[in-house]
Order: sequence, then structure tokens, then C-alpha cells
Amino acid sequence: MRIGYACPAGSKVEPSAVPSATSNEGACLFHIYVPFEDKELKHGAEHFGGVGTVFLSHQKPDLGTIAQDDILYILAHGSYKSGSVIAGTVKGLFGQKTARKTAAELASELVKHKLSKSFKDLRLLVCWGGYVGASTAWNDGKATHNLNRKASDAPFAGQLCSALKAKGFNRLTVTGYTGSVGFVGEGRSIVIPDVNVRQSGTGKGWVGDGLLGQTNSLNAPAPVETRPRSDRRALSEQAGATRTMDNANRKVWY
Repeated sequence: MRIGYACPAGSKVEPSAVPSATSNEGACLFHIYVPFEDKELKHGAEHFGGVGTVFLSHQKPDLGTIAQDDILYILAHGSYKSGSVIAGTVKGLFGQKTARKTAAELASELVKHKLSKSFKDLRLLVCWGGYVGASTAWNDGKATHNLNRKASDAPFAGQLCSALKAKGFNRLTVTGYTGSVGFVGEGRSIVIPDVNVRQSGTGKGWVGDGLLGQTNSLNAPAPVETRPRSDRRALSEQAGATRTMDNANRKVWY
């Protein structure tokens, strides 16, 4: 099985096994937005099982048709060199070239295409879109690359959340995945219904992070001890400790 990485344009991988769910029954309606005129990304978007509408930026789509309780995924390539841009392969004057967009540019684009400010659930199918940490050697199973990051910087998901909040998207959460994100590359006709994430390391395989359109589950650590109702600070701490949507493969900004 051959699928593409939502990593630097042109990257490919032969995963030993891609976990695959059989149904997205019970999931929310979801859509995919492709912010570049990139044929492979378009193909990948169309081969996620259960997708409602694939919106292509160059066709000037009306994102106002997306209901506030739907889920919108952004499909693009990440960058080894920077966590502040996403990328796509587009036509240039002399063949293909890599185009890039910042979080501020993408936020303005979503507003331009009429995404409602009451919209709530945006997720990035972008390699390392949620990676938090310093630069590291990233092994994709075939070769090792330098993932250039600053531990003090928010990843693209965090930057996009801030950019959209500044534009009035007060109810928004933005999910980014911490590793490589898979999609079906050109030349393949398979359909995958779930988000597949791969962490760095020789022998590391794809891990499913739930069906596309599935609600981000709340991950709770071991229960904390019961506190008196009068101890409001303790209750607040308890609630905060048990209501994270983060896990090893994703980070959620709100």
C-alpha cells in the first residue's frame, strides 16, 4: 500500500501497515479544504472515506455552507524547515514549484471564503501541525531529516488558532497532529476513513487517531481525589486535569 505524507511535497512512504476503520457511523459531517492548487493533495482529499465536500481554494469556494457543528480539515504539506508555514506543489513558469502560506495568510483566506465566525472545529491534516518542542532528528522509516523548530514557538495549529481568534472566531478549537500525517497519494484508489499519524523512529508504524469526523475524545488521567464543594480552586484544578483533548498524536488549541 502506498500513501503520501502530508510532509514536504513529494515525500512518499511505504507503511508496513495502515490501521483502517470500517465505518464512520456516528461521526459528524466533515469537509476538507485544500489551500493549494495541488493535484496530489486534491486526490488525497477525495480519498478520505465519508468526506462531505472537498473545497479547493483556487475555485473560490463558499465556506459559508459549512454548518457550525461540522468539522473542517485542512489538507496540506508541513515543512521540515519551519513550523510557521504549510506548503503545496503548484504549477510554476518552468514546471512545478513549492508554494507556502503562513497561518495569518490562511486565516485571511478562510475569512475571504466566508467561513462562519460561529464555526467551532478546525483540524489540520498537516505533518507536525501540532508538534511542540525543539529541533530534532526525524526518522521517517527510510531516512533521517532535521525537523527545525523552536521549543518556545507554537506550531502551525496554535498560530492558526491565534490568527482566527483575532478575527472573531471565539468558539474555535484547532487540532494539530504531532507526527507525520498520511493521505492517499496519486495512482492509488484506496479510501481511508481515519486519521493516520506516524511518529519518528525506525520501525514505527501508522497509528489511527480516530475516524475523520469523530469528536475529539476527552482524555482523563487517573481520577483525582474527591474535594469539598467549598474548595472551588481544587474543583477547578480537578476539572482542568480531566478535560484535555490532547494525546500522544494530537494537540488541541482553543
